[in-house]
Amino acid sequence: MALTASQLASAQTLLNASVLLIPDAVTAGIVFSALLIARAPLQLFQAIQTSLLPHLAGSDDAEAKRAVRVTLLAVAAFAGTVALVLLAIGPFVMDTVFDVNEDYSRFGLALVAVGMGLHLAGGTLNQLA
Repeated sequence: MALTASQLASAQTLLNASVLLIPDAVTAGIVFSALLIARAPLQLFQAIQTSLLPHLAGSDDAEAKRAVRVTLLAVAAFAGTVALVLLAIGPFVMDTVFDVNEDYSRFGLALVAVGMGLHLAGGTLNQLA
């Protein structure tokens, strides 16, 4: 699947804008680490988005709507699960994986997961459009 210029620009904005706008290097590193949580599923989800295209092109409306509905439900379930896991053990995992002596907010990490889900849902609806 070829990405459009607007998709590339929004992906780079999602990953880099907040890091570039934060003057403190430690805080920028923390934000970048948290955004990696959102970025990894976005890369994996591109294959799922590509698999939607055959269902959307040349099929009847009912099949296309069903494919999009199933994908959106899967995205919601995935984002919800990630948010719950981050609420439960997010700060511990972030400290262990990234080895930064900072406190991560459980709710902030869960909010990143919700944002990731919204971004994935937006990509799905983009395929429908």
